Amino acid sequence: SNSHTKNEKDSWDFDIYYSELKDSKYQEPIRLDVNINSEYFECDPFIAPDESYLIFSSSRPGGFGEGDLYICFKDDCGNWEKPINMGDKINTEYHEFCPQVTKDGKFLFYK
Repeated sequence: SNSHTKNEKDSWDFDIYYSELKDSKYQEPIRLDVNINSEYFECDPFIAPDESYLIFSSSRPGGFGEGDLYICFKDDCGNWEKPINMGDKINTEYHEFCPQVTKDGKFLFYK
């Protein structure tokens, strides 16, 4: 099978983590919470320079195709809110991934 979940004990872990830079050293990676990571495939995160939003690819159910782009925002407490599917203007029946937003915030590039 080509599908992997985070419960499998192998080298495939398609979840999103973060690592904070402290004293010129990256800290131990921490898995983002269940709002972001599911039992399905999550990958290719793009985080806004001000960390106000995160775009990533996921194969979770309810999308338009094999893998869709989702966006989520931080709430007033700094926690990630529930991801929102970016819709049928971006997502297709295929797998969308590798999101990148230009520095001016005007354009989204993806594959």
